[in-house]
Amino acid sequence: MSKQCNVCGIEMEPALTFMSEQGEICYACAYAPEDAGTKPLSSVVMMAAGAVAASYVVSMEFIRTVNGEIVAFKDWGAVVMGAVAVLLGLLTFVKKDFGSSRGLGMGVAIGAILLGAFRVVYGLGLFI
Repeated sequence: MSKQCNVCGIEMEPALTFMSEQGEICYACAYAPEDAGTKPLSSVVMMAAGAVAASYVVSMEFIRTVNGEIVAFKDWGAVVMGAVAVLLGLLTFVKKDFGSSRGLGMGVAIGAILLGAFRVVYGLGLFI
């Protein structure tokens, strides 16, 4: 006769059960650390930070010069990756998913939004 863990719900042998505040639990739940499965940053925040970093690496520059002076500049890599970073940063606030370290996650999300917006403006050539 098998029993079910009160925490994770898996089937377990009666000889392998442990008693806790939740009742009978399995070995994995009994010896799991308190913060198991928690990440300091959510995956959306990490993707936003990655998109900002990628906007500096991915470069598709188009430069037009007349008599040695730059008259038109576009970096579509910065525009696209910056926009992705802004959208992922905003998605973090919509979902309110910052990770277990809320302050750090919020700071990284705000940084991704600001740097992503800067990369979009830079990529459109508005600083020239």
